[in-house]
Amino acid sequence: MICFFYLTDRPAEARWLATDEKAWLESEMQKEKRTLAQHRSFSVLQTLVNWRVLALAAIHFGQAGVSVGLAVFVAQIIKGLGLTNMQTGFTTVIPYAAGTIGMLIWGHYSDKYNERRWNLTGSCSVMALGCILAGVLGTSMWSIVGLSMITVGLYASNAHLFPLPAVFLTGPALATGIAWVNSVGILGGSVSPPIVGWLKDYTGNFTGGLYALAAFGVLAAIVAAIAVRETPEPKRMPGAVAAAAG
Repeated sequence: MICFFYLTDRPAEARWLATDEKAWLESEMQKEKRTLAQHRSFSVLQTLVNWRVLALAAIHFGQAGVSVGLAVFVAQIIKGLGLTNMQTGFTTVIPYAAGTIGMLIWGHYSDKYNERRWNLTGSCSVMALGCILAGVLGTSMWSIVGLSMITVGLYASNAHLFPLPAVFLTGPALATGIAWVNSVGILGGSVSPPIVGWLKDYTGNFTGGLYALAAFGVLAAIVAAIAVRETPEPKRMPGAVAAAAG
């Protein structure tokens, strides 16, 4: 309900911006669209096979693998620490609260410096390291630290990933690119839970499953480091607009 009444579809509708700020921002956005269109205009079909879009889909495949694999089994992992059902419920909040805070801080940093490639690579690496740490620590309460690292890296990496299609796509191609990244990438969430579940049944613990999730994170980090291009430097905005943009 807050989003429906507060968020606007375009700068011209933003009540917290002055008239000149709205005009400036709309003008800059149109300039960026024209620049992208002049550099290279992709059709919908071209977008589906564009290597940069497929690279982002591969990154999201790794992210989704970790995300769904963790979501399905995190309560069982924490329950295995010897907690009661009530304690498990409250403890499960910790990693996701940490992830939310980490996303806001890391996302703000990435926006401030307009740097996506290495922030995305770093966040995916943190996600993978968290999986390894949680697996190594096993039934120790310190494994919560590893689980929290997973969510921090996961949520932050999503904040770094999804602005990237707009760097080289516009119009219908942009909508198609974002949809394709989501559609292909989310398949990782279909693959990881069976792997983690099978390893749990085979070994009797979640260590192997967490290492498997780490492999999804490593995949995402490697593709991000190799395939993601740097974004252009942002234009300086008037003070009030800059403040509104965070």
